[in-house]
Amino acid sequence: PVPTNTAFVSADNGGTYDPISKSITWNLGTQVPGSSGKVSYVATVAKPIANGTVIINVVTIDSNETDPLATSAITTATSAPKLSMTKSVNVSTFVNPGAVITYTVTVTNAADGTDAARNLVLTDTLPSGFTFAIDGTSTKSFALGNLSPGQFATVTYVVNVSNAQAAGTYENLAKAKADNATELTATAPVEVRVPVVLSSVSPELTITKTVDQKTAKPGDVLTFKVTVKNVGDGDAHNVIVTDTLPKDLSFVHGIGRTQTWKIGTLQSGRSRVINVDVRVESDAKAQDYVNVAVLSADDLPSKEARATVTIKIPRVLGLATTGAGRLDLLIAALGACLVGLGLVGLRLGREQPQRR
Repeated sequence: PVPTNTAFVSADNGGTYDPISKSITWNLGTQVPGSSGKVSYVATVAKPIANGTVIINVVTIDSNETDPLATSAITTATSAPKLSMTKSVNVSTFVNPGAVITYTVTVTNAADGTDAARNLVLTDTLPSGFTFAIDGTSTKSFALGNLSPGQFATVTYVVNVSNAQAAGTYENLAKAKADNATELTATAPVEVRVPVVLSSVSPELTITKTVDQKTAKPGDVLTFKVTVKNVGDGDAHNVIVTDTLPKDLSFVHGIGRTQTWKIGTLQSGRSRVINVDVRVESDAKAQDYVNVAVLSADDLPSKEARATVTIKIPRVLGLATTGAGRLDLLIAALGACLVGLGLVGLRLGREQPQRR
């Protein structure tokens, strides 16, 4: 007889298999004294089969002249499930506190496993601040029963994230345990980000710059006026104005070409005016000079304001000084000539009656 938990494959030496009785028969004919021999057959062990299953194969030989004689062979099956587990969460980037997320866990017994996973239980322990939506607990177990080779079981559950959850990455641990297999674990991380609450008010700064003279000459003192205003609806903090002079200009009060005014906090609707006295140096050249003031504050972009002054170099004509150019000098010289001719004519006119 083919043993329980096995299936007939083939037999040698003329053995025939009867699928009804599930047995194999060899008709060996007449055997003379001293003769011997052996027969064999192949069978496959059932799958799945419980680990430790005892397989007993009993064989009987009989003849006309003898009583039946039986013997047996015993073997023990060694088998085990081949389990794997995956875990995922429906979050591709991050979530905020108060979010609702879904976890999916799949446990698989591979097709080449030789035994079912028996009494399989899935247990999931959520991180602090995470709770199961169904009952508000943080740990839950799911009985998956037996899982044969080639089968899988999937569990999906919804989880709530606390409204007060702190920012960070949270690992969610799942464990799967069967009576006849070692424990499996799987995690699915979720990043929680706490959104920045933007203030309903915000500052907005403006800066303007003017000069009391559009033109000047070496040695003149100019007054630049810098006006800073907060036209927004929030206070501006750490407000700073930095004024940098071009070459040939210098501060009347101060050293170097850069001065800084730390205004501090400028409240909404308030303004600050800064007057800066600047001297045109004696060796300044005739050209346009641009004075730049830069405004900065916490959490606001920098801004700048400019004021331009034109420096002209005076020229000497006779004993008087004037800022005239070449054309002016030519006209003045022509005028002087005409005046001279007029004086000569007047003198001649006075002398003519005397000659008569």
